[in-house]
Amino acid sequence: MHYILCDRLDRTVLPHLENVSAYLPVALGLLHGRHIRRLRTSLSYYYADDGRCSRKTFRSVRVLSLRSATLSPETQRVFLARIENLEVLDIETMHPVDSSIVPYGTKLKFLRISSNVFITRDVIDQLFDDIPTLECIEWAMEYKMYTSSPGKPFYYGTRKYRDVPGYQNVQWMCPLDEEWLGNWKEDVRPVTVTGRGTLVKFWNHPQYI
Repeated sequence: MHYILCDRLDRTVLPHLENVSAYLPVALGLLHGRHIRRLRTSLSYYYADDGRCSRKTFRSVRVLSLRSATLSPETQRVFLARIENLEVLDIETMHPVDSSIVPYGTKLKFLRISSNVFITRDVIDQLFDDIPTLECIEWAMEYKMYTSSPGKPFYYGTRKYRDVPGYQNVQWMCPLDEEWLGNWKEDVRPVTVTGRGTLVKFWNHPQYI
């Protein structure tokens, strides 16, 4: 019932809505006729082929947080190719990450990846080569420290900037899982990861590539 109501939601309702976090069928109903700039959604095989997933539908979207952990890379690429003005992509996937994760010709500036599959330096270099607009790639991290706060999770991202040697660890200043609402350049601070701890989840940390 929620899907039906949302699909018929008139564009005069919430006309100034800019941020949407919803399952794709709900989000599609909200995107129509509104200037949605930030979208957080999950993707299924069925809705990846939904006829409403057109370039026109996603024309205003600049930031996408996509949860599609079990989808094939090809399904992801087909979907992402429809968001032609995308500048920021935060993606969670269980598949190997390679340069084809982002469609050719994208305007992407920032790519944030959460994956439990290794990535190589060659892939990093290829992503920068294939996407001329790409400025930065970030890997999401979760580290459990035992120094100051025993057992307390410590979340940070490891970044590689174009044409900048080495890597940089940063911590977002917004609440966890709200990174898609923040500014990837301004809403982070550099951090130094020191002390003894356990890497709870590691996603392509430079230490391992």
